Amino acid sequence: MKPRHLAILFALALVLAACNGAGEGVDVNGEQGEDGVEAAPGTLVAAISSQPDQFDPHATTAYASFQVLENVYDTLVVPNPETLEFEPSLAEDWEVSDDDLTWTFNLRDGVTFHDGSEFAADDVVYSFNRIIDEELANAFRFANVDEVTAVDDLTVEVTVSEPTPNLLANIGGFKGMAILSEGAADDFDLATEANGTGPFLLESVGADSVNLGAFEDYWGEGPSVEGVEFRFIAESTTALTELRTGGVHWTDNVPPQEVQTLADDDQVVLETLPSVDYWYMTMNYDAEPFGDPDVRQAIALALDREAITEAAHFDAATVNQTAIPEDSVWYTDYAPYDQDQ
Repeated sequence: MKPRHLAILFALALVLAACNGAGEGVDVNGEQGEDGVEAAPGTLVAAISSQPDQFDPHATTAYASFQVLENVYDTLVVPNPETLEFEPSLAEDWEVSDDDLTWTFNLRDGVTFHDGSEFAADDVVYSFNRIIDEELANAFRFANVDEVTAVDDLTVEVTVSEPTPNLLANIGGFKGMAILSEGAADDFDLATEANGTGPFLLESVGADSVNLGAFEDYWGEGPSVEGVEFRFIAESTTALTELRTGGVHWTDNVPPQEVQTLADDDQVVLETLPSVDYWYMTMNYDAEPFGDPDVRQAIALALDREAITEAAHFDAATVNQTAIPEDSVWYTDYAPYDQDQ
């Protein structure tokens, strides 16, 4: 019997969803046939559409880099995938002062980095200050932060200039706010190396793939596979051919027009998840007649967004008023679309 393979459309929680058993499992040890996966037993082979540009989570903005780094690094807190409420990760718990200006994070004890060093408060201070001082990609998320200090080995205080209710989202919303070991930028070549606390460690980087191995001393529930191989396959048709023939176990490089075909394929498990990707049309206000708001409103009302969505994205997208997805805590249906207006 052939193993079933996994295709994910518009995935948010990437490889860990497959590795930790969310949804239907993927057989990484079954017989693959002549065209099967040529990888070590117990290795999940994933096709991603591009090559990571580097492995510094504080500096990169590349989607492909975060597909890998999502599994290598941890943040202080993480969003629950269903409720989007923030939950403990490297921080076991936290409290906010009465004036909302001091956040105290109590860190998890017994956590180690992949190089064997112990995780402590100085690593958090180093990581956050590095982003701030070097004005790296996510420095804007610390706009209200005045100071980050280590109270003791397992306690960190973050002082803000004004109440910042979205601080947890800023420091835990994605792995660009990952915690590195103190001095990591000097101790490692973060273009090709990584030293995190996550469930997988970076083993090798090649021209065609990146390999991760399960971290035996991971502080949380360990992954259910021994490793992950990310293969760089730019063309979606090639990725899907590899998926169908057993060349890879997983891909999120799924064009909308293939969704129904994959859904009907009993050898493939298709999971569709919400995405924050969006497409929009804008108008040049400096060019007539688009400077007239009535003209812009008329064009907006004349467009049949549902029809465009179905035709262009094969009904694999949703119509929205803003770039904020409907399952976000920040979403509000502030201006329902009425084509008959």
